[in-house]
Amino acid sequence: MLADGKSANTQLWKRQLEHFGHAEVLVWSFLPIAKWLWLVYMIKEFFEVKRLIRVFQPDVLIAYRTTSYGFLGSLTGFHPFVVAAQGEEDVWPPGHWSNFIVRRLAKRAAITADLIHVWSENMLPSILKHGVSKSKVLIRHRGIDFNRFIFKVPFINENQLIFVTTRSLNKEYNHIIIFNGILQAAMRNKHIHFIWHILGDGPLRLHLEKRALEVPDNFKVILHGAVSYETVILTLSESDVYISLPETEGFSSSLLEAMASGCIPMVSKLPANHLLINQLDNGFLLDFDEKSIADACSNVWENREYWKSKVLVNRDKAIELAEVQSSVSLFIKQYNELIDVRN
Repeated sequence: MLADGKSANTQLWKRQLEHFGHAEVLVWSFLPIAKWLWLVYMIKEFFEVKRLIRVFQPDVLIAYRTTSYGFLGSLTGFHPFVVAAQGEEDVWPPGHWSNFIVRRLAKRAAITADLIHVWSENMLPSILKHGVSKSKVLIRHRGIDFNRFIFKVPFINENQLIFVTTRSLNKEYNHIIIFNGILQAAMRNKHIHFIWHILGDGPLRLHLEKRALEVPDNFKVILHGAVSYETVILTLSESDVYISLPETEGFSSSLLEAMASGCIPMVSKLPANHLLINQLDNGFLLDFDEKSIADACSNVWENREYWKSKVLVNRDKAIELAEVQSSVSLFIKQYNELIDVRN
């Protein structure tokens, strides 16, 4: 597998293929490199990957991301070659000057691949733009082991509303808007004690830590930093609301995990989230503004019995769409079919 070995997504997918698919997975990753050296580095690493293929003689070559590892994998000439797309748009960010080149790298990876993974329907259009046939695109989330998650009905703690966010503290996740939205709700509802657990690290941490010292008595912000997967599972089980406001989304594993834990979802209005959430039915689809968050907080508190009735429906939906054994079994079946064709 050509992928970022430090990525939690890569590590989890590797473990799942090994545990549930009984596969042996070797991960190879790029080293950090200055952007201006990228082309020279790519040529060097092409020969390294070719060497590894000769030594290990894999049955399948998987590359995670079309524009980087996918492009490199396409140069090797190895088949079966599988590419996993990431995000609703595989060429990112939109409108950037480099997209003229990056789009061509992604197109080569997609056309060369024997199979393309997309985690949900909303990711399909960007892949089809590269001119590939829909018949070689497999739409299925890579899978979550829901047995590890502790389901709990929310609002166990009287007069408390507990929020959790599990995204990195980068600008594109809009933690500042979330902060201001929950703060506005706390100022409106002084009889409710608001607690917000932030799991993750990033450039905004110092700013958030400073602002956390200035909030009213009924609002507590707890920044945990980077945490283990076990801590994520435990904190989700102890929270009432999962809140996340990314600017783009492929198909959110974090949201699926929160739904499996009994958290009420508050997420941004994106096509990926529309696949899981119906507005005011089983969750909230938020605009990128503080008022929509504050209004959602008030709604949750005033209609607690209604929202309690929806969390089990959400868990069942998450399991239906992303149960790990079903996903991995399907992937292994597809890989074996590609191997049979090659042989």
